[in-house]
This record gives sequence, C-alpha cells and structure tokens, in this order.
Amino acid sequence: MTAIFHPFTRRALLPAALIVLAAAVSGCASRGGTDGPRAGTAEYVGDLHGIQARAKVSFEPLREYTLMAGEIRSRVARYSFTADIVGTSGYGEMLDQVRNQRFKVKIDLTQDGFTVTSNPFGPGTPSTYHFTKQ
Repeated sequence: MTAIFHPFTRRALLPAALIVLAAAVSGCASRGGTDGPRAGTAEYVGDLHGIQARAKVSFEPLREYTLMAGEIRSRVARYSFTADIVGTSGYGEMLDQVRNQRFKVKIDLTQDGFTVTSNPFGPGTPSTYHFTKQ
C-alpha cells in the first residue's frame, strides 16, 4: 500500500497558515501602486445644491485598483457609495438613502479632495460636486 501525501496534516497546518498570513500582511503595503490613494479614512466637506455636506471616505488599495467607499451627508441628503479607482479616477454606484434610489457616479481624485459626477452617462445632464479634505 502506498502512503498518501497530505501537505496539511495537523502538525503542518499551523506553520503553513502562519506563512500564508505573513505573506498576505507583508504584501498589503505594496499593493495599489504609488499613483492611487493610500489605505485609510478621510473626511471631506463639499456643497450639495447650496447646502454644506460632509463626506467620510475609506480607501482600500488592492492589486489592480483601489476600492473607495463612503458616505455623504447634509441636512437634507444622505448618500452611500462605492467606486473602483484606477490611478486617480473611477466609476461606482451611489445610493440615495432618503429616496432609496441607486445611480452611477464617476469619481476623480484631486490634489485637495475628490469630485463626484452623478449619472455621467445620463439620463439627463450630469452634475459634478467637489469635496475638499478637512
């Protein structure tokens, strides 16, 4: 009878798991390149139709792109969004939490913050809003 090789026996499982975990942690710092945003969160202020709004945004650099997610709030509006950023711009979806409506957005990162363009492909005329880092 031939012995069957099991690479992940109970004795070898812990060292293998530690090697995988160490490789994943050490690789996280270099992902996303240098032209995209760094991992973390930031707060921004902007103007939504004449009313001051605040945006709380988080960035998660991945291998091919950066995941940007956040929330924009004013006295009368609440939005949440996610977008895939490649370099300094990308596309995503925004949810109007008051009206429960989804729509597409284009996000461009700028030196001092970011811009959000709602419905960049229509319908209607796209609207662009600028948010500046606090």
